Amino acid sequence: MPFSAKESTFDSRTESVRELMVRIPRSSEVRGRPEWGKLLTRVDPEAKDGFGFEGTFIAPGRYVEESELRATPAHPAIPILLECCLLGKVQSGHRRSPMTYILWRYENRAWHEIARSEGLSWEWAIDLRPIAIRALEAAHGRKSEPSKPDLEATTVRIAEFLDWELAAIEAVHRAQILAALHDVLAARLSNLDGKVSPSVQIHSRTLLTD
Repeated sequence: MPFSAKESTFDSRTESVRELMVRIPRSSEVRGRPEWGKLLTRVDPEAKDGFGFEGTFIAPGRYVEESELRATPAHPAIPILLECCLLGKVQSGHRRSPMTYILWRYENRAWHEIARSEGLSWEWAIDLRPIAIRALEAAHGRKSEPSKPDLEATTVRIAEFLDWELAAIEAVHRAQILAALHDVLAARLSNLDGKVSPSVQIHSRTLLTD
């Protein structure tokens, strides 16, 4: 059910001002839990945490004037909000409870959920960043363009995962695994019908070899 806005009236001896007040979504009804909101202006395509979701902080559950949702020219005409909250039962002891991250769009005087994710670390940012980017592009009225992949960063991530897997393998067996991987990769390259990009240079990175 979307969060809706309400009208409030302020009367004085000399004037009457009617403002549209908007309640910022607050999904957790339990007070005292960690929570924050951010009206987004930009999202880094490589965002791995909340710092990559740029904007202005705003408290969940707070009532604000509708104009505050577009506080600067960088804010889109259709406000996009990222809410962070703790839902469900709080884990005891050393067990951490996952945080929930929800993307909202304010339109027709109501908040509508776009998507949500949860996690204990950075995985939520990976889930939500492409959705948030498209939402902001639509809110700004810009045509969405396919983002260019960061080839070097992708190569490094794959190499790091490979190193992590090989670290648990005895050195005598690593050559067998790497040889098998060569055949797998060679088959994939052969199926590209010659559409092979130039090699990606990996800087400041040493692969595990022994």
